[in-house]
Amino acid sequence: MKLNEAQLILSTLDKRYKEYKFPILENENFDFVSGKFSIFVDNEKNWCVVFQIFCLSKIGPQIAVYYIGNEIITEDNLYLTDAFEFVSNEGEHRDFEEIEQGFIFNSNIISIDGNLFIIPGWNNEENVHKVSIKNEWVTFLRLIVKNKKCLSKLWLSDEEQLKIADLSTKYKLFYTTENWRHPHFMEELPSQLKFFKLITASIINNDPSIIKEDNPNTNWEHWSKYDSVVYY
Repeated sequence: MKLNEAQLILSTLDKRYKEYKFPILENENFDFVSGKFSIFVDNEKNWCVVFQIFCLSKIGPQIAVYYIGNEIITEDNLYLTDAFEFVSNEGEHRDFEEIEQGFIFNSNIISIDGNLFIIPGWNNEENVHKVSIKNEWVTFLRLIVKNKKCLSKLWLSDEEQLKIADLSTKYKLFYTTENWRHPHFMEELPSQLKFFKLITASIINNDPSIIKEDNPNTNWEHWSKYDSVVYY
């Protein structure tokens, strides 16, 4: 019985992956910055996994939320939301379109859920990695996630994730991490990776301690060679 349950969970993940309903981190439509993976379960062994992907998309900085589960029937399982807002020195909101080239070289104030953070300016002379018009925006986003308080505020709450997935509050957070082994598109399926096999076993056995981080690759450096978005 448990073998059939495992096959069903893994086949659901693979199906969504093949349908492009699963985050593809080599995606030409966004540059990857950071991610968060969460599992929600209820008392009846229903499950939902949620990927939050902080990225630079062609429409600006976004949190892309993908949700997959045995009670998720919608074909549209992707939700996009603005990651943060720029704020002027006078405290006024600034649209992304108002931000001019070269902004990264000065300190910037951003607001995340009403929390203000100052992001220090970039100095090309002090960094091996050089900033140009092409990579200015994605470099700025990667500066943001260096601030762990910033990063923690970026992620959606458990309640927000369940609302997006249209799931009831009978679901509870089972496991969450920012470090996991993500499949490389066209090379691997989720079912072939140890991490996804372990999360499947953990759901079936109701034991999150089964999950071990297996050679995680969700640091942005691993995926930066696929950067392609120029946002202006």
